[in-house]
Amino acid sequence: MFSIAISLLSSMSLSGCRRDKKPAEYEIKYEAVRPEWAVEKPLPSPPDSIGNMYVDSVKFEGGCVWFGLRGFGLARLKPETGKWSIYDAGGAYKKLEIHDVEPVGDIVYIGTGGNGLLRLDTISNRWSHAGPDIFEGLKSAIELVRIKNDIYISGHSGFFAYDTASNRLQKLLDGKFSGLTYAEDRIIASYIKEEGLRLCLVNPNKRPLKPECFTKKETELAGFVLAPDGSETLISCYDGYLIYNAKNGSFKRVKQKTGVESFQTSRIMKYRGGRLIVTTSGSLVFEDIEKDKWVFIDVETGLPDFALTSAITDGKNLYFGSDQGIRIIGPERFELMKSMAESKDGADGAANEKSILTGGAKASSPWRRFTVRDGLLSDKIFSLITVSDEVWVGTDFNGLTRISIKDFSLKTFLPEEKAAGAKKTFRAVTKMASDGDEIWHGGYGYFAVFDRRLEKWTDYFILRDMPESANIEAILIDPDSTWIGVRKFGYITIDRNTKKQEPHQGDYMRFSPHMTFLIRARESVWAGMDTGIRKFNAATGAFNHVGVDLFDVQTAQADGDAMWIGCRERTFPPGPNNSGVYRFDTRTRHLVSYNDAGAVCGTHVNDLFVDGPNVWVATKQGIYKHSRLTGRWERFGKDCGLEANNITAVAVNSDMLFLGSNQGVYAMPTIQFSSQKGRDAYSKAWKLYNAGRWPQAAQSFKKALDFADDNKKEDLLYRLARSHEMNGDKETAYNIYESLLKKRPLLLLDMQSIYTDLFGYGNYIDEVRKICEETKEGAYDRKYCNAFLARSEPSLKRYALNLERGGNVEEAVRRWKIVADITADKTWRAEAKENISRLSDVAKKR
Repeated sequence: MFSIAISLLSSMSLSGCRRDKKPAEYEIKYEAVRPEWAVEKPLPSPPDSIGNMYVDSVKFEGGCVWFGLRGFGLARLKPETGKWSIYDAGGAYKKLEIHDVEPVGDIVYIGTGGNGLLRLDTISNRWSHAGPDIFEGLKSAIELVRIKNDIYISGHSGFFAYDTASNRLQKLLDGKFSGLTYAEDRIIASYIKEEGLRLCLVNPNKRPLKPECFTKKETELAGFVLAPDGSETLISCYDGYLIYNAKNGSFKRVKQKTGVESFQTSRIMKYRGGRLIVTTSGSLVFEDIEKDKWVFIDVETGLPDFALTSAITDGKNLYFGSDQGIRIIGPERFELMKSMAESKDGADGAANEKSILTGGAKASSPWRRFTVRDGLLSDKIFSLITVSDEVWVGTDFNGLTRISIKDFSLKTFLPEEKAAGAKKTFRAVTKMASDGDEIWHGGYGYFAVFDRRLEKWTDYFILRDMPESANIEAILIDPDSTWIGVRKFGYITIDRNTKKQEPHQGDYMRFSPHMTFLIRARESVWAGMDTGIRKFNAATGAFNHVGVDLFDVQTAQADGDAMWIGCRERTFPPGPNNSGVYRFDTRTRHLVSYNDAGAVCGTHVNDLFVDGPNVWVATKQGIYKHSRLTGRWERFGKDCGLEANNITAVAVNSDMLFLGSNQGVYAMPTIQFSSQKGRDAYSKAWKLYNAGRWPQAAQSFKKALDFADDNKKEDLLYRLARSHEMNGDKETAYNIYESLLKKRPLLLLDMQSIYTDLFGYGNYIDEVRKICEETKEGAYDRKYCNAFLARSEPSLKRYALNLERGGNVEEAVRRWKIVADITADKTWRAEAKENISRLSDVAKKR
C-alpha cells in the first residue's frame, strides 16, 4: 500500500506562466494496491548518437529489431542482449527514407522512399544499390517480403520480385502498391485504388509468377498495411480492420468499439492475447479478443509525448519510431497505460470549457484540448483556418471538422460517395483557404470546395497528368480566380465563374520541389519555395526571383506592406537564411531576421499567424508569441499546461488561439475581459478588421477600450492605430502609435511602412539608429535594434541609388556611409566605400 501527495496549480496566467504568484496547493491522498506488473523492468536504451533521430520504420526480423533512421541509415537492436549496432550510410543517398528491411545472413536488403532497393553488408558497413544502379521503375520500395531467394516488393510504381541469387528484378504489375504480406502459400499485395480495396495474390512456388487480382468495391481507405495472422491476413481500414482468408476468399469486417468517433488504422499486430492498432494520429487501440473489449490509449492516458511514425513488437516489448527518436515500452508500462485508459471517464470536459472562458477556480490549465474523443477525425492536425465564429480543422484523414468558438461544440463532415458527379476518396487536408461560405482545401492528389452554409461539397478535382507525389501546398483566393500551388509541378489558376483550369509550369519558373505559400501583398501575388520568395509577373505568367537571401520558405502571412515569413531547414543545411522567423518589407525590400536578434523562436517553423500586436509562431519546438510592442518572445510549453511540442498549425479567431499538433487541437484565450460586453465588443471589432472593414473596425476597437482593463489597453490601442493605418488615415494612426512609443520605443522597429510614408525611409533609418544608440550596450534591446539594421544593406542601396537618380548626391553619400558603418560584410563595405568616393567626387565637381 502507498500514498501520494499531489500539488495542483489552480491559477495560471493566460499570456504565459506567472512566476510572481504562488499557486494554490491542494493535497490529494489515496491508497492503491501496487500490482506486480507495475514494477518496470530495465529496457535497452538507444545510443545517444541516434536517440533523437527521426525514425521512418521499425521491423522485427531474425530476432532483431531494425530501425530506419531518416537521412542517416540503420540501427539494429538484439533484445536478448541489449546490444546495439549502428550502420551509417554516410550521406551517400539524398533524402534517405527507409521503409522496410529484409536481412539475409550478413546482408540486409533495404526498401527506401526514393532511392530504390539498397543492399547493406553489415560486416563492412558497405552500402550499395541492389543491382548496378537503381532498377528502372523501382525508386519507391515500401514493403519487402522474402521467400527463399526472392524478395517481393510493393512500391508506388508497381509490384516486383527480386531474385537475390541472379540479381534480377521482375515487374509483376503496374500500379501504386502499399501493403505486402505472406499467408497460405500466397504473397498478398494491396493496390491502392479509389473505388475500393484491390488485392493481388501470387503463388511463389509456381513459375512463371502470375499475379491474380480482385477488387472489393465497398471497402474504401483499406489496404495501406497488411499483417499476417496465422492462416489469415489482417488488412488496415477505416475504424478497424478486415480479416481476409486467402483459402476461401472470405472477408470479415471488425469495427472498433472504443467510443471514439473514428480513426484510421496505420499499423496492426498481435500483442498480449489481443490485437494492437496504431492509428494515423499516433494513438494506440488495443482489442482484447477474448473479452471483446476495446481500449483507446493516447497522451491523456499515459502514451509518451511523441508523434508515432511506426511500431512493432517482439511479443514482449513495444518498439516505437517517432519524429523524436526511438522509444521502447515494456509490458508493465503498457498494462499501466491500458489501465489508465480503461478508468478514464472523461468528466473533465465541462470544467475545462468553463476554465478557459472564465478563469474560474477549477482551472488547472488555460488550455482546452480537442481530440478524436471529442469528434475530430484524427489527432494529427495539418491545417487550421478561421471563418466567422468557427475554426475549421484539416487532418491526415478524409473530411473536415468545425469547432464553434461560442460553445466549443464540434461537427464533422465526411464526403458522400459522390460529389459533383465524381466518385472520390479524400485523403489528408494539407491546406485550406476560405472566401465567404466557401472553404477551398486540398491534399494528396486533389483539391475541393466545401460550402459551409449548405454543409456539403460543391466541387472536387483530381490532379491528373502530374507527378505521383504532387499535392496541394498553397491556396490563394482572389475575386475572379483561385491559385493552387502544387508540389513538383507549379501552379494552377481556376476561373471562379467558368471553373476553367489553367496549369502553369516550365523551366522559366525555376520552381523548387516545394511551393509552400501563395499570398497577396501590395497588390501583387507572392510565392514561397525552397529557393526563396518570388513575385508574380502578370506579363509573362512567371514568378520572378526577388533578390532576398531566404531559402526553405515554409509559410508566410501578409501584413500591409510587410510579409512575415517562417522557414524550416529542408533542402539546405540549417543556417542564418533558412531557419526561424523573418519580416520582409515588400516596398523597401528591408529584411529582418529575428534569429539574428537572439530570438529563441525555434528553427523549424511550420506555420504563423499575425494577430494585431502579436505574431504567433508554430514550430517543431513549440508555440512562440512575439510582441511587436516590446520586441520580446515568449514560449508556451508543458510548464504552462501545453502538452504538445510539435505545433503544426496556428490560427486566431477573435479572442481565442487555436493550435494544431500531433495530439489534436489546443485552444486558449489570447485576451480576457471582465464582462461579456467587453468580449462581444472586441469580437465585433476583430471580425470587422479581418474582413477589411477598417473604418468600422476603428470605431469598434475604440468602444472596446471602454471595457478593457489597464493592462489590455496597449493591445487595443495598437489595433485601433492599425485600423486607421490600413484605412489610409496615417496621421491619426501615427498619433496613436506615438502615444505608445513613449513607453514602448521598440515599437518603432515595427512601424517602417507608416514612418516611411510620412517622413521618408532615410529618416526612418536615422530614427532607428538613434534608438539603438540610446539602449544599453549588451542589453537585449541593443541586440534587437542592431539585428534590425543588420540586413538593411540592400534596401539602403536601393534608396541611395534612387537619391542619386533624383540628383540628391549629398544624401546618397550619407546613406552609403550608413551602409559602411553598419555592415559586417567585406563586400558590402567595399561597395559602400567605392560609391562614397565616386559620389563625393561628383559633389565636388558641382
